[in-house]
Amino acid sequence: PRLLIFAVMSLLCAIGTRLVMIGAPPDKPITGCRRVIIKFIIGTASRVGLFFLSLVWFSHIEDDSFDYSEWLGKDYKLQAPRKRPPIIVVNHQSWTVPFA
Repeated sequence: PRLLIFAVMSLLCAIGTRLVMIGAPPDKPITGCRRVIIKFIIGTASRVGLFFLSLVWFSHIEDDSFDYSEWLGKDYKLQAPRKRPPIIVVNHQSWTVPFA
């Protein structure tokens, strides 16, 4: 059933994109509201499809107001001035990992 749902979501994504592109010139870039709608359709369909393949997208927003000095020491901000870590390691999430 997961693969079937993924196929249905892909088909709906293709149909939605075709409907939005009716009347658009094929030789010009996609701009304006068509671009926003297509981005929404593809983004939503991709996330729903990947959800049914046991993959989940998490967004992380850093909170700079939290004080980690109790665990990392009082000079921890001086030791790591980067806004983001140099690498993000993700655990194995689903059965699709071996195919990546």
